Amino acid sequence: MNAQQLSEASAMQLMAATEHTRAQIHTGLAHLRQVAAARGLPPVTW
Repeated sequence: MNAQQLSEASAMQLMAATEHTRAQIHTGLAHLRQVAAARGLPPVTW
């Protein structure tokens, strides 16, 4: 499984678990990354 497939699988899992759309997942993760960077926290990864 390459990085793109892994990312797609993770997005699908988040969509199924939260019942949010792909766009909502993307927006939420982008927000978390911005907040983490602003506070000097480590990058968001999974």
